[in-house]
This record gives sequence, structure tokens and C-alpha cells, in this order.
Amino acid sequence: MFVEQGGSLSIMAVAGPVDSATLDQFRAALDGLTASPAPQVLLDCQNMAYISSRGLELLVKYHRVCSSQRGRFAVCGISPKLFHAMDLLGLGSLLNTFETRSQAIEAMR
Repeated sequence: MFVEQGGSLSIMAVAGPVDSATLDQFRAALDGLTASPAPQVLLDCQNMAYISSRGLELLVKYHRVCSSQRGRFAVCGISPKLFHAMDLLGLGSLLNTFETRSQAIEAMR
């Protein structure tokens, strides 16, 4: 996981799987990014190979954390297969999702 700062926007790029072996690292990184008031967090999933159900639960958690603090949480670069699975679970309408990083950054300005 790699984090970049772009002004008030924090962008976390995920590479590889988010599974039982990496879940604690994923959670710790997002805990740090959402600790500030009104966090603006973009999760770039372009190179994410897999996300477990626990990882999906964390996406919902951090969406709620950011919203409750008057911040924003968005996800971009989701594979069509993962987006379909998220949509079946009702997450497609809950989370702010974008096809590309540039679309997400523009929308979060």
C-alpha cells in the first residue's frame, strides 16, 4: 500500500490482495488516513488483486467514518468483476466509485 497526499486529499493505492494476511496493514493505513477531521480519502484499487469480505466491510466502515466527520471516501479503479460483486451486495450504491483516479480526484475537489 502506498499513500500520496494531494492537498487535503489522501490517495491510498492498493497493490495485491486485501486478505487475512494484509488486512491489519490495510486497516492501520486507513485508520491513519481517517483520523483527521473531515478526511478526504481516495482508495485506488487499480492494482488490487482481491479483496476479502472483511476488506469489503472495512470499505463500508471507512465510508461511514469519513461521512460522520464531514469528509469523503471514494474508491476508483475497481475491476468489473469486483464492481459486480459489490453491486450485488448493495455496496455499489453506497460507496462513491469512479472508473479512474483522475475522475475521482476531479469529483472530490
